[in-house]
Amino acid sequence: HPTREAGAPAAPNIKAFIGDLTRAAHTYLGLSEKDLATQLRAGRSIADVADGIHGKSSAELVALLTKTANDRVDQAVAAKTLTPERAAALKTRITPEISTFVHRSFTKPAPRPFASPTPRP
Repeated sequence: HPTREAGAPAAPNIKAFIGDLTRAAHTYLGLSEKDLATQLRAGRSIADVADGIHGKSSAELVALLTKTANDRVDQAVAAKTLTPERAAALKTRITPEISTFVHRSFTKPAPRPFASPTPRP
């Protein structure tokens, strides 16, 4: 676990953050968590699901989730649990990360960028 400097604000709780995004996606799509999970297990991405629902789109979903994420970051800054500098750095990565998440198929394992290319004995 990385250590942080004494008195430095902690980053927002990632599980709560993802939970907020998940709730926003379910609300936008009008689907239950179970119904969405079933479609994802069938190989569809969240973007595929959104684009297949009349009146919904993956672009609107990415915009909504980006706004939700940015609002959470702003709340963390206001609560002094995140520095403005760190918030600015996070905000530059939010839209690309959300877009990748929304367009990703969940039937393949997620890439592990720091994983060893060969198994260790």
